[in-house]
Amino acid sequence: MKNSQDDHKIFNKLVSNSNSTLAKKYIDNLRLNKDEIGIYELNRVYTREEILNNIIFYTIKIYGGKFQRKSFFLIQSDNSANWIFVFIALKVLNLISLIIPSSFEQKDLEHLKKNFGNYFSFQFDKLNLNLNDNLTSNQSSLKDISFKSNIFDFIFTTGTTGKPKGVIIPEESGVYTATTLILKSKQDINDFELLSMPFSHSFGLARLRTCLITGQKLFVTSGLKDFPSIYKKLIDLEINGLSLVPAGVEIFRQMVRNKSMDLGNRIKYFEIGSSSLGIESREWLKVNFKNTNIFHHYGMTEASRSFFITRGAKDDLNTEIAHVGDPARGVKFKIKENKNSSNHQGEILINGPHLAYGYFTVSKSIKVKKINDWFETKDVGRIYNKRLILIGKLNTMINVGGEKVYPEKIEKFIETEHDALKVLCFGMKDITLGEVVAMLVENSPYFNCKDKILYKLKFTVKKLPVFERPKKIIFVNKLPLTKSGKKIRNKDQLNTFLEK
Repeated sequence: MKNSQDDHKIFNKLVSNSNSTLAKKYIDNLRLNKDEIGIYELNRVYTREEILNNIIFYTIKIYGGKFQRKSFFLIQSDNSANWIFVFIALKVLNLISLIIPSSFEQKDLEHLKKNFGNYFSFQFDKLNLNLNDNLTSNQSSLKDISFKSNIFDFIFTTGTTGKPKGVIIPEESGVYTATTLILKSKQDINDFELLSMPFSHSFGLARLRTCLITGQKLFVTSGLKDFPSIYKKLIDLEINGLSLVPAGVEIFRQMVRNKSMDLGNRIKYFEIGSSSLGIESREWLKVNFKNTNIFHHYGMTEASRSFFITRGAKDDLNTEIAHVGDPARGVKFKIKENKNSSNHQGEILINGPHLAYGYFTVSKSIKVKKINDWFETKDVGRIYNKRLILIGKLNTMINVGGEKVYPEKIEKFIETEHDALKVLCFGMKDITLGEVVAMLVENSPYFNCKDKILYKLKFTVKKLPVFERPKKIIFVNKLPLTKSGKKIRNKDQLNTFLEK
């Protein structure tokens, strides 16, 4: 793709006027070693010069629409090089990226298109571009928002416990977090990362930001669907950076099996997402990745990467599985104890420069709820020996005859006792107690029949307090999970799953 000299002049002027440090840093990186390959896809590669030309092309195309600063643009796509080109082009132009998962429900997508007007949609690498010159909706949508940041991204949470909601992330927050990650992983321009986590997810987007800042090579893919081809690329191209959610670690472990030693000495850094990681996976990482810097983060979209705990060779396998690790640089935390609590546990509050700005919803256009200096996580924890222990979530709590029961706590206990088992606990209505604990159990290849699983569970659950013991056990082929590998806890979604 070639651009005219005039296009280059206009682009250079736009870059100099851009408020995006991320875009400027990446463009500076692209201008180094122009003939070097910068992005790999399974069936295509892009040199740094080709990447820059594509960014210029999209920037000029959008700029021709004469959009006002702070206009919204929807980006919907699976991971691709084109996604990155458009993302950077929008930042050069000081426009707002409204990042939508490819799986977003059509009715919600249509609502956003109606309210925000301008959108990109990639399907099979074909660009569907709608440029709407009527900016009325964009301007009115912003009337209740007092933005502190010059540039920012809007990203949707996965909606594991409720309906999907959008989170407003100032660029300085995203860059601060990315810089923290670069320091932890010791990333630099010579590294090469596999980006398989969706860019529409805060985890995948944060990993992308680190690579753009360092200017390193990227291998871009949507998940691990074509694992044999991806694994071959990992080896042949000498990729040395990985990032996966715990469910992805488990899939990866099963797929590589005896091949893991091929990777153990190759992978320099490996970030793991915020769900709990089973002891068997931790042992596998410890044995097979002795020279890899592996760090496991805690912190949802609004407070991404608030804590880190070491995995791999340095993992203390005796550490309580619910310990979330040490706070990241600049992060403070405390517990908001319930006045009636006698065990010093309560909601986890987080403070730091990495926090998101606020929220917006699909159904009500944009409605911002500001996050105070202390972000209320809705997660329940306790501090033991100066360590933060995660217990569960306020919005998944089960009230069993007045006793507060956290399903995550039960799950961690059972899955620690029997690492081959995967379970999901939830509240089920009960005439006497109001609610009791029910449990989904994934059929396990490690047991020949359900009776053996029940026999194992019978003795395990007796170690729990009576009110925490599951009263109903339901076997399923697979637990309901989000695309990012988190257990789905939304009651409506669970009911839909159980009705199938």
